[in-house]
Amino acid sequence: MVKKNNLFERDVSAFIRLMPQLLKNYPDKYVAIYQEKVIASGDEKMSLLRQVREELGQVTCYIEKVTPEYPQTARIPSMRIISSISISPL
Repeated sequence: MVKKNNLFERDVSAFIRLMPQLLKNYPDKYVAIYQEKVIASGDEKMSLLRQVREELGQVTCYIEKVTPEYPQTARIPSMRIISSISISPL
């Protein structure tokens, strides 16, 4: 039996492998990859996830936007931590 993480990794790999065809058939759309196949597509990620869940239940699938810039980069802001604070006595 294949673990869930391995199935998800296969779907991510399938997305990358299928990219040339995805760019032709689904440009600027989100696609849902399940068991290494495109099972649905749409304009919005969350509505696509709802569609997949309605049709297949709580399955784990890979949903990503099809763009030539894949992989997309994410900018994650971070907080600066002040390492020392001096407090003056009253």
